[in-house]
Amino acid sequence: MKTYRYTVTGNTQFPVDMLRYDACYPVSSEGASTITMSFRRFPEDAKGPFTVELVGLHPPTDARWRSFAWTVVNPSTVRR
Repeated sequence: MKTYRYTVTGNTQFPVDMLRYDACYPVSSEGASTITMSFRRFPEDAKGPFTVELVGLHPPTDARWRSFAWTVVNPSTVRR
């Protein structure tokens, strides 16, 4: 089975629905913490850019990530 590993970056709240849409999840607990941090209420706690490394079953949908003001960086395919 192939998996796809990539990094996303953005300055806004993390688009959580993209985890479902791209069938992906954070590679580490640091990534999950970064997602949470992007939702902080106070601007001093939520300064971007935020960077999250993800792994998924499908290639990332670049255009959809961009529609949420997030960018896909360094996509790669990993065979298992």
